[in-house]
Amino acid sequence: VGHFTHVFVDEAGQATEPETLIPLSLLSETSGQIVLAGDPKQLGPVIKSKLAAVFGLGVSLLERLMGTPLYSCSERGYNPLL
Repeated sequence: VGHFTHVFVDEAGQATEPETLIPLSLLSETSGQIVLAGDPKQLGPVIKSKLAAVFGLGVSLLERLMGTPLYSCSERGYNPLL
């Protein structure tokens, strides 16, 4: 834990949330930066378990974050800090 200062997750829109969180657990708490790259509107995570889908694993971390008010577009555009 705390080994990496930067973690880049490519195609984060296709990864399940646990798949994304595992590498993030190795991030430095004080100076760590996360970059989630991908398109949450394209192909999402492939889930074969109906139980996993019921518990929300069919939604990627990127898609879930993009649905929060923090990442929404306001009258002045997107938050440039994010």
